[in-house]
Amino acid sequence: MQENKNSRLETLLLRFNTLILAIAGISLISMMLLTCAAIVSRWLGSPLKGSVELMGLLGAVTAAMGLGYAQMKKDFIAVTVLVDLMPPVISRILKSLNDLICMAFSLIAAVFIIKYAMTIQASNEVTETLRIIFHPFIYITGIGFAVLAAAYLVDIILVIKAHTTGKNPHLEDAI
Repeated sequence: MQENKNSRLETLLLRFNTLILAIAGISLISMMLLTCAAIVSRWLGSPLKGSVELMGLLGAVTAAMGLGYAQMKKDFIAVTVLVDLMPPVISRILKSLNDLICMAFSLIAAVFIIKYAMTIQASNEVTETLRIIFHPFIYITGIGFAVLAAAYLVDIILVIKAHTTGKNPHLEDAI
């Protein structure tokens, strides 16, 4: 029964990450279109105002929304030379410890980013050139880090499950 709950949690998080990855993709495509429009408008002698602001906001969305998915799919670069040489039990302990530290960092980052967004929202601060509210972009970045923390939590659960069941602790094998 516990295995089903873990599988549901993993599946739910993977589906949510896939959804927000689509948001990251839309943001990235928007950045490409904005870049093309900015180049053409400069070539025509009328540069787009605020394009740098929009690129920064969209860049934050693109990066933050891809964090959790990349972690779940193990798309980050990891140097595991020493860990791979150790016995499996020690390797799992070190992986769990690493994931725990990364989860804590991601959670702390999410909390501070969301608190910052609340401060910006309360002060009604807007971007300098376009005068648009930007706290939603900061909230989105905070959510991205919270989802990353959740992905690390799932990794920790998978390692614990692998230790108790003797199965491979990779997401693809657990779902």
